Amino acid sequence: MSEKGELLAFDVELTEREAFCIGKIIALWAALEHEIFTQTLETFLLEQGEVDKLPKKMNGVQFTETLELWRTRVIGTAEGKRREVLERQYNVICQCHQYRNALVHGMWEWPVQDPGLLVSVRVNKRDLIKVAFTPDDLEHFHLTLQKINIRIRAPGGIPDMLGKVAQRGFRRSRRSIALFSDHPIANELIPSSKSARPHPDETNEPIDDSGYFPPLADDRRNRDRN
Repeated sequence: MSEKGELLAFDVELTEREAFCIGKIIALWAALEHEIFTQTLETFLLEQGEVDKLPKKMNGVQFTETLELWRTRVIGTAEGKRREVLERQYNVICQCHQYRNALVHGMWEWPVQDPGLLVSVRVNKRDLIKVAFTPDDLEHFHLTLQKINIRIRAPGGIPDMLGKVAQRGFRRSRRSIALFSDHPIANELIPSSKSARPHPDETNEPIDDSGYFPPLADDRRNRDRN
């Protein structure tokens, strides 16, 4: 390729806000999958001590299979409010999974009549799947995943958080490490006033299944828009 050709680059034409939210969604979903895998793995360690061989569902290929094991082995042994909170998270994770797949596996397009709408297009077996998102949908999705990540780690709220600190010790955040070491990335890790959002405080927020993701009232996400 000539030097002139090297200047060419493909642009997916996402806004800064869209790219920010999509990046957060992907990172938060990875954190969610890791936590669910780890919690499920710990049930085998507690049961058997050392594990020579894990079930096939724990091979990391199909998240939905690990999720079902988590429901049985983690949620199934929880009690009281913790079990109620975890059951709700399971239901919401199942609901959100299709939207995560659309973001990760789809290609973007936008309707001529509404370039503000993002439509993910992908083929699954013989089905053409189109899922549409507004920028507000993406932001809501990313904030929803923040809440889920907190709730699956501490379904009992602050007492669970404090219990983990007592058990494992304080975890130094990337931001604190960068600040104390005077690393240049520290300034980028401090949220700007424009991008900062209130941290989801689940201890003061009532649990409401209907509030995790915008309803499909007009079936906007699944409508074929050409």
